[in-house]
Amino acid sequence: MIARRMTPRRLATTAVVLATVGAGTAFTISANAGTARDPGAAVTTDTPSVSPEMRAALRRDLSLTDAQLDARLRREAWAAQTASALRQSLGDGYAGAWLTGGGQQLTVAVTDRALTNQVRAAGARAAVVARSASELTTVKRALDRRAGAASTAVTGWYVDVATNTVVVRAAPARMSAARSFVRSTGVDTDAVRLVASDTTPRLLYRPKPTPSYSPPSHETPPPYETAPRRRPSPGGD
Repeated sequence: MIARRMTPRRLATTAVVLATVGAGTAFTISANAGTARDPGAAVTTDTPSVSPEMRAALRRDLSLTDAQLDARLRREAWAAQTASALRQSLGDGYAGAWLTGGGQQLTVAVTDRALTNQVRAAGARAAVVARSASELTTVKRALDRRAGAASTAVTGWYVDVATNTVVVRAAPARMSAARSFVRSTGVDTDAVRLVASDTTPRLLYRPKPTPSYSPPSHETPPPYETAPRRRPSPGGD
């Protein structure tokens, strides 16, 4: 899962590179969290290989020098490897991972406070949350199965690990119809956060499979958001 508060072009560029260097590890990028005490301390990876065209796009869209871009790619590659390892070792207690402003701080969420020392020992910041990553995925899949029945008020939904919820976006004037759709799916409504938005998700870029990276079959392409499947209906919603 890769998302950031930025323009569509910058989101697309960042999503592609993070997906590539992350070898399929899902992240959410949030500009609201803190920064690492020593952002470069845990970085031991080589700079990931990125095409000249992608490097140029990243430098332009993220306003980075070559040195800054290399440091960011190394940090994000380390974060992807670390999050992947923690996802395996934490098991059902794993609740997602995300990078914060500038790609400096890796935060890994867990559902059990006893697991926080394991996260910190790996060089990441720990956050204790209510729902695991698998629980959030289950909620999203329940919404996915009802995509064809979604009201036209609903513009899309996605897992947001940073808020430990599934975000459902809906037209500002039609939030009540969106709530009705969520209730109709039978999911735990406490796990869903409604956000007013007129924007409909669209595919910005699909990374091509390479020897080092293949988009996971269980994930949708960036930005990892489901759009409702509209059924022609003479009666509106």
